[in-house]
Amino acid sequence: ELDILNEKRIPSDERAIRNLYLDKGFTNVKVSSNIDIKPNGEVELTFLITEGMATIVTEIKFEGVHVIDPKTLKSKFAQKEKSIFNKGYFQESSIEQDRQVILAFYHSRGYIDAVVSETVNREVTLNEEEGREEVVLTYFVTEGESYTYGGIQISGNSIFTTKELSDCIKLNVGDVFNELKFQEGLGALLDLYYENGYTFNTFIPKMNADPVKKEVSYTLQIIEKERSHIENIIVKGNEKTKDYVIIREIPLESGDIFSKSKLASGLRNLNNLQYFSSVY
Repeated sequence: ELDILNEKRIPSDERAIRNLYLDKGFTNVKVSSNIDIKPNGEVELTFLITEGMATIVTEIKFEGVHVIDPKTLKSKFAQKEKSIFNKGYFQESSIEQDRQVILAFYHSRGYIDAVVSETVNREVTLNEEEGREEVVLTYFVTEGESYTYGGIQISGNSIFTTKELSDCIKLNVGDVFNELKFQEGLGALLDLYYENGYTFNTFIPKMNADPVKKEVSYTLQIIEKERSHIENIIVKGNEKTKDYVIIREIPLESGDIFSKSKLASGLRNLNNLQYFSSVY
């Protein structure tokens, strides 16, 4: 089927082809294109592909990992080893993602000083029989020591009690410090203010790590401001749908106290209408 040539789209088409190969482990793939103008004015677009060899991950190893089962770590990885159930195609984009998986595991178990080296060793060999490259990946980890939670001291709050705020953090003093759970709790604390219209507050958390007690505690300074109110609701980008049809889906009106959950509900309502390609 003939189509009008759009040269601006060619680089994105080349990337799309390249990504298809990268997803299958062809890390050395090269994609280019050529335009040939025929005498009759028609244009022939040819994509030139040099595939190279596929790269397969045969093993993922760790150095310095003692307190976490490597099998548990690998089960959470985006990158998989070759097995009966997985092709093991090497994904360069997974390296950093999986580094963060390791860090998250340690930080959720109190190892606040854990470090995962940015250098991941790649031991590559050629499997001529299979016509592919095979790679063994090795991650280098420094674990450090586990810390417990020492609590949080909150200052500057008058709108909510200290207990109401500290109860947002689902950690007890003496628990193994779970950084992810603490950050979720801190987010819930902030949302308590946002949900009640206090959108301009300043929050200053500070971590204090005691290397002798192996304990992490926090101080949180809050600078409270006045409540925010909805001044006006303005709709842009709608060419076919009337403003009132959109606004009626948002459970907020001019003069209302701002509510994060009501705003989120309104955005969900608009997306559920399926009238728009995007809503933000």
